[in-house]
Amino acid sequence: MVEHVEEVRERMATIWPIVREHMAEAQTAQAQVYNRGAQPREFAPGDKVLVLVPTSECQFLAKWNGPYEVIEKVGTINYRVRQPGRRPPTKVYHVNLLKKWVAREVLFSLTPPQVAVKTEPVQVPMGEQLTPSQRQDLQDLVNWNRDVFSAEAGHTDLIQHRIVTEPGKWVKLRPYRIPEARREAIAAERSSSMPQCLGIMLRWFDSTDSRGLSLIRCCRLRQDPREWPADHQELASYGRDHLATVSEHFANVLDRMGCDQEKAQRVEWSSAKVPIKSLPQGLQRNAWQDFFLDDERRSSFPNLLLIVELILVLPLSTASVERGFSAMKRTKTYWRSNLSVHTVTRLLFISLEGPDMEHFNAMPVVKRWLKKADRRSLQ
Repeated sequence: MVEHVEEVRERMATIWPIVREHMAEAQTAQAQVYNRGAQPREFAPGDKVLVLVPTSECQFLAKWNGPYEVIEKVGTINYRVRQPGRRPPTKVYHVNLLKKWVAREVLFSLTPPQVAVKTEPVQVPMGEQLTPSQRQDLQDLVNWNRDVFSAEAGHTDLIQHRIVTEPGKWVKLRPYRIPEARREAIAAERSSSMPQCLGIMLRWFDSTDSRGLSLIRCCRLRQDPREWPADHQELASYGRDHLATVSEHFANVLDRMGCDQEKAQRVEWSSAKVPIKSLPQGLQRNAWQDFFLDDERRSSFPNLLLIVELILVLPLSTASVERGFSAMKRTKTYWRSNLSVHTVTRLLFISLEGPDMEHFNAMPVVKRWLKKADRRSLQ
């Protein structure tokens, strides 16, 4: 028994250095992964910093206060900060609660204008945290630029702002929680400013005919051919302008693909509309799919199919996709899990593209269903 204990002790004494070595390597690797996003911060005595401290409204909410002055470094990660107007006047903070304060550069001086004619001052909302002197300076600035400042939102065409990002890299912002003390104020601001912003956007869309909007209108070509004009004269001119707009927008791409845009617009488009419209109504919906799968038609309309392929894959809006997913969840629920793909597609089309229930007249459909011998479905 004694020999066994001695043998176990010898084995443990031999293994312990190996265990400590492996634990040190594992701790080092874990520390590198944990600290890969950390940025070391160091402050010198005399630096101005902001301190993250709890608010007076709630101890669970914090905000940056300052600027305060760093007195000295205490240890490796703590700093003693002088904070006038607070108790205690000096306090030790962890480096994670500090960030460097950068003073704003003074670009102009506020000088009260000498106005000969008395005019009514422009009333704009001001923050409640401003002091009387700050309010006066801000009011003087607003009065001096009364043609710029207004209580209502607006837009300008005098300047443009372009955000250039690195190619192939997504710009992501982590969502942050809105403090409870600010939620009501933010909700009120959003409800008051949203109608103004929507009005500006609607006026801009009504008064402009940009290339982007024209390109969106061109996506009518990918709708169901059964919705095309039935009159031969209207059908002959249908889609020419839309096809020309798409060709102009993607001219560089089509040239690299060897597309003869002139032939596609003048010859192939006119030749393709007649056979598509002459198909039975049940086959017109999948006409473009048949064109892409049929080798003979692909060889007869090679240039047109390149343009049609661009139109078919052109995304209109991510909001449409999100509405589609929401409608699909409402349609195919747990109690309706046996619906076929064909039925779900029709129900989604009715939900997304159909009229409101208040304006929907179901009598023509009911009468058609009553006249059918086979009343199981409507084709």
